[in-house]
Amino acid sequence: MLLPYDLNPKANANGSTGPKSAEGKLNSRVNALSHGLAGTGHVCLAALGTAFLVKHQEYSGVFPTSNAYEYDLVVEIVYQELRKQQCRETEEAIKTESQDRAQTCWFEDRCVEVEDLTARLSRQPGPVSARLRTTMIGREYLDTCWVELLEALKEKDVWSEDQLHLALDLIGCDDPIRPYSRYTTREAQLNLAATQRELLLEKRAEFVRLEGEERDRTIDGTTFLVNKRLRLVRRYLKDAELRYDRAMTAYRASRAGASPPAEADDAVGQAKQALLRKPEPQSPVAAQPVARTTSAKPPEPTDASAWSLRTDALRAAANSLVADVISHAASSSDFAEFVSAELEELRRQDEADQLLAYEANQKVFAERRQQASQT
Repeated sequence: MLLPYDLNPKANANGSTGPKSAEGKLNSRVNALSHGLAGTGHVCLAALGTAFLVKHQEYSGVFPTSNAYEYDLVVEIVYQELRKQQCRETEEAIKTESQDRAQTCWFEDRCVEVEDLTARLSRQPGPVSARLRTTMIGREYLDTCWVELLEALKEKDVWSEDQLHLALDLIGCDDPIRPYSRYTTREAQLNLAATQRELLLEKRAEFVRLEGEERDRTIDGTTFLVNKRLRLVRRYLKDAELRYDRAMTAYRASRAGASPPAEADDAVGQAKQALLRKPEPQSPVAAQPVARTTSAKPPEPTDASAWSLRTDALRAAANSLVADVISHAASSSDFAEFVSAELEELRRQDEADQLLAYEANQKVFAERRQQASQT
């Protein structure tokens, strides 16, 4: 039986207005907030709000401000410093947790990692198979699969299609055109499984020793397994250090008397601002057509460093042309005359080029006829 709101989902959606109070809206904004280390905005957990205010008060006495720009830089410095501290504390917590788990459930965690790898075995057989061969638990998994394939050959003559696919995945066959013809016979399949098992069991004792030593080092705190969480925290820490250095550099430059940077600090943004800037109104005398400004041809570069000079010269010539177009666009009638004159000039140049090409072809034909008559 359909309920009334099922019959009209749009009306049901319109009735779901969400939080209405200011407190409810504030709470809904942080529903997806987990740790506050990622992102580019100033977001932190409620427990860190007091720490931010205390640190900002401490930094205000060390970093004086004379305008709103410097005040924002100090806020950025304080936030990134707090973010770096939080990243380091999180990294230490992950390392402590790694020590505890190594002592209690080391082999269970390694089995979970192997399960995550084997879920991608059919899609990426090469990398996954190679990764499984680097750990003791991974090699035990591969050996178990080969044992099951050998048991399957005891029940029937050859493997099924799925079992043959699994065997090729286990050896890391990434070739789109798989060599099924090599392993269609029973003898070939038995030889493949036996060879792979022999390779896996050959270094079993050595991998058992390495696994135990790695577990002992993790428990002692000498080394740690770099998992996904630790990689993310280190990436956040690197980003916080970079933003902290940028804010500190900008603050020192501002205190030294440098002006705040423009909104568009890259070349693309400056070009867009220059093109979108409205031209100044011109008087009737200044709006008359003018000849296009042309810059001198840049000299040929003699070394690698001279290419930058040539690029600057070409860019200056292009900017000059754009400035001419913008200046003539101030008046619609004058701009139309300017475009018509340019098109007429291009037409005359095209006709002259065609005439030169025709004369050159006639000269070549005349020479060929003369050579033909002489022979």
